[in-house]
Amino acid sequence: MKTFTNAFFVLMMLLISCNKANVDEITNMTDNEFAVKSSSVNKFEIQTGELALTRSADSAIVNLGDMLRTNHQEAQTQLVAIAAILNISLPDTLDN
Repeated sequence: MKTFTNAFFVLMMLLISCNKANVDEITNMTDNEFAVKSSSVNKFEIQTGELALTRSADSAIVNLGDMLRTNHQEAQTQLVAIAAILNISLPDTLDN
């Protein structure tokens, strides 16, 4: 039951974050704004994944944390490469 509750919570957070206002905001961003925001999101998800790996005893949460960390590290590596080509400076820390 705990695993179901945790999975439901994650699903609800994803649905909330994908509302129409967010879609409109993303479609109106410049390349620079999108890259900076994406970098912050990747860094947040990497940290979230690391927290799940270090603090949870639930294997489903640990697996989710590993997936978050791995996928967003890969996305961040690709983003850094693209940003360098486009001469976009990415922040070193999460935005507020």
